Amino acid sequence: MRFEVRPTEAALEDVDIIRRWIAEHGAPLNAERWVERLLVTLTKLGERPTRCRLAPEDEDVEEAEVRQLLFGRFRILFTVSGKQVLILHVRHGSRRYATREELAQALDELEREEEEQESYRPRG
Repeated sequence: MRFEVRPTEAALEDVDIIRRWIAEHGAPLNAERWVERLLVTLTKLGERPTRCRLAPEDEDVEEAEVRQLLFGRFRILFTVSGKQVLILHVRHGSRRYATREELAQALDELEREEEEQESYRPRG
């Protein structure tokens, strides 16, 4: 079964911050290569997301299982919902764990999107 991989706005913002940091402190080409490798990794994540272990943050979240995929020095935090892999955050491994509030914001964003999609579906 193939899963659709969808990032939250929070995850996209994380990636942009990381890309800009790499470009400013390394080289712009390295930043673009990092993003390309991340996209390949996220595509592969859609093949078997449940192979990834639960993230330490999972203990604080009741609404969904929070899993992690290690990507170099980074952790990709995500949850699986139906046939979708929802990317919550991309964080450097040396950073503190994501708070319940940070994860709740990303999960709320996804819940709002799902509600909007439901309202556009024809009934009958």
